[in-house]
Amino acid sequence: MTRIACDRVPVLAFIPAPFTTAQQLVETEAFLLGLIAEPAGMARAGRLTGRVFEAGTGNPVPWANVVLEGSGLGAAADSAGRYAVTDIPAGEYEVTASAVGYGTETSRVSLRGQPAVLDFRLRPARIDVAPIDARAEAPVRNLGDRVAPTRVVTRRDIEERGADNIQDALRAEPGVTIAACCPVSGSGEIQLQGLDGKYTTVLLDGMPGLADLGSYGLAHVPVTGVERVEIATGAGGLTYGGEAFGGVVNVVPSAVRRTGGMGQLEAGSFGNQRVQAGVDAKLDRLDASATLSRRQTGASDIDGDGVSDFPASTQTGVSARLLARLHERLDLTLSGYSWTDERRGGAMDRVAGRSDTGLLENPNIASWGPMAVLRWQAGAASLLTGRGSWSGYRQRVFTQERWLDAFEEVGYGDLQYAGQLPFNQRLSVTLSGRHERLTENTSPQARTQSRLGLVAEDELSLGPVTVIGTGRLERFSRFGTRFMPGAAVMYAPTTHVRLRGSYGTGFRAPSLYSKLAQFCAGRELVELIQNPDLAPERSRNAQLSAELSRADYSFSVGLFHNRLFDMVTDSMVGLDTARNVRQYRQFNRGEVMTRGVNLGAAFRPLPGLLLRAGYSLLDAQDAETGRALPYRSRHAASWTAGYNLARLGLSASLSGEFVGGMPTQRRHGEHLVEGPMSPNHALWHARLAKRWGGGPDAGVGYEAFVSANNLTDFVQDEWIAQEVPLWGPTRGRWFLAGLKLSF
Repeated sequence: MTRIACDRVPVLAFIPAPFTTAQQLVETEAFLLGLIAEPAGMARAGRLTGRVFEAGTGNPVPWANVVLEGSGLGAAADSAGRYAVTDIPAGEYEVTASAVGYGTETSRVSLRGQPAVLDFRLRPARIDVAPIDARAEAPVRNLGDRVAPTRVVTRRDIEERGADNIQDALRAEPGVTIAACCPVSGSGEIQLQGLDGKYTTVLLDGMPGLADLGSYGLAHVPVTGVERVEIATGAGGLTYGGEAFGGVVNVVPSAVRRTGGMGQLEAGSFGNQRVQAGVDAKLDRLDASATLSRRQTGASDIDGDGVSDFPASTQTGVSARLLARLHERLDLTLSGYSWTDERRGGAMDRVAGRSDTGLLENPNIASWGPMAVLRWQAGAASLLTGRGSWSGYRQRVFTQERWLDAFEEVGYGDLQYAGQLPFNQRLSVTLSGRHERLTENTSPQARTQSRLGLVAEDELSLGPVTVIGTGRLERFSRFGTRFMPGAAVMYAPTTHVRLRGSYGTGFRAPSLYSKLAQFCAGRELVELIQNPDLAPERSRNAQLSAELSRADYSFSVGLFHNRLFDMVTDSMVGLDTARNVRQYRQFNRGEVMTRGVNLGAAFRPLPGLLLRAGYSLLDAQDAETGRALPYRSRHAASWTAGYNLARLGLSASLSGEFVGGMPTQRRHGEHLVEGPMSPNHALWHARLAKRWGGGPDAGVGYEAFVSANNLTDFVQDEWIAQEVPLWGPTRGRWFLAGLKLSF
């Protein structure tokens, strides 16, 4: 099996299901949200109990959410409005209660290892509350109660990793591999469960947009204004598209909590310069926010031949969002984004062997689009949501005295009902439509494809056991009607333990366009020859997991097994020396199997100290030949030690990742053949930050930070001359420093 050159940098992660809906917001037991926030001081663990009532009537409010702000702990009330949060470290907490159709109420409580009782009285209100908003203030809510093993990459995680785009934010998560596919653009793919990035569906605030964002493009999505990134693996993604064989990644923007803003300046090695800015406005019936991010990097000559191997770039991202509360039970969200990436030099220079200009000049990417969401709370425990989006993607490169231009448009819309039924049953039904259109100036006519989908998910709670059945019926313009079933069961014998099992199937139509084809060139241009005889891909996924979560530690283990049929791969079929073009064609390659184990752990041994570690074991092979799939590491691990000295405003983190050897490929004439095994290697990163003032959520605050990345200075320099596609770091040790202002 072969594919276009890809730089492989595996890393790891378990992760959460995106776009919370009303049926996700009901839970009859207390739950813990995991170790994802700033550690509290350790002492005897406390317990908080109470009830949630409706103000004025005194009636209980069932299924309300109760969250200890900033702690990562919380619970869901039962049908009588009772809740319980256990194993709470000693300290002062602001506790917030909220429910569908009610406003929020916040009270302050002091816990010193003794039980405490706190009741809430909520007033009926408009629906801009956390339980029905995927952008809610609490990072997890009951995403952990979904089908698949889940995890959230929080805003604090993103900052500690020094990430400036979504691709980098997902590094060092157990079970996730970041495989950089293009040395020209710096883009990579997000691999889940050993499957290529094209099998990862990427959502923007719960809404699908461009095709193949999982395999190309997340390096261009800035983290400015991002609250968290959620990841659901395997069958948990069936609700969001049958093509999500590996899983789903959801990028969730920050909710507007108050009127204010932020600004940040950064500078570092390799010509890194970045400016970020954001502003929020919170009015009586209106929330508005806007963000801007601009980053520049210099070209890099890693092999010392006087010609830059990787290009200089300028990346710009702009986004805006408006939430209007039209009525107590009706709100409207309008949002829009624009990302651009322009490259200069780099691998384009190598083609012509000179440092100023080459065969490829000024490649650039632009992506933009508006989105709209209308939510109506039809009843006390039901929600009707309509969503729509349009997105455009333009890719241009100048070569051989002409521009190569590709423009992709994607229109999407859906209508979803979610509600609570009798006998602890929850139901959601979604009707969706998607249309794609591709125009290329090298092709005489545009290509299109579309699909209509109907998804139903029925969840039944029987005490500690929750059973979920999912069915997805889709009609494809090119392949007719397909049905994809899925099922899952979760057993929660206590508030600390969860056992899960799930099974799902998938179906994926071939993509219209390979975004790597022209923009990501090495020494030659890449031409992808269309294959009209491609068959659609099909998949089966099964997974089991167990999770233990307490106040000061958590452990998780997950097993998965995937079977993929008629897998589409890129194979090199020729070399046009006259035009200096490598020709690729897509083929169906039969059956592929991936299976493995993901382990995760977190521990608070001391006040302010949080330790995390993850390990992944992966077996990925061609099921027909038994040969290992290229560019997949069998062993991978990650670790992080973070310390927060709150009274001094100091925080420090040391993180690392281990990447085991993997089979590679190398170019040999007109073909890609088996290459040498890559070496085992480890990457280390460190970050130190100091904060003054009120911080990002209250008053004026300042933060200064420095970070050192790839401390061991490991790069894949000598492999370039061997015609081996990139699999590891392309730049050595680098440093970054910055200053942030929030108000």
